[in-house]
Amino acid sequence: MIKRPKKWRLTQKRARLLITLGLFVLLILVFSGVNDSFFTSKNINLMLREAAPVGIIAVGMTFVIITGGIDLSVGSTLALTAMLCANMLRYSGI
Repeated sequence: MIKRPKKWRLTQKRARLLITLGLFVLLILVFSGVNDSFFTSKNINLMLREAAPVGIIAVGMTFVIITGGIDLSVGSTLALTAMLCANMLRYSGI
């Protein structure tokens, strides 16, 4: 029996990562097959714009958790920020 080096062994963590990446690629293939405009620059730009606020909050929360700061609730912080932005937009006349 051939022993593989330790770095090539399939651990549970690597298996989860491979399954997640495989499902991600499968979803991309399915959506691109169903909709012809999936890989257009307009759609990719729209998806990136929609994901940007969540990404910014995730980076901020990562820094808070790494530095040992207070564990803020991401959902509450997002709701408060959305409410403040909506009120500012409503009353500023924009």
